[in-house]
Amino acid sequence: MCAECRAYLDTSTLAKWYLNEPNSEAVVAFLQGLDIAVISSLTVT
Repeated sequence: MCAECRAYLDTSTLAKWYLNEPNSEAVVAFLQGLDIAVISSLTVT
């Protein structure tokens, strides 16, 4: 695993995953290339 293959995601990034917003396609492509995506436990609730 490499440092480039993991990322911390904030809520604005998650919104682009679930909603059709500008640049959503680029975010989806980036997320699909990750090995690990980390989000805050507050986001899950």
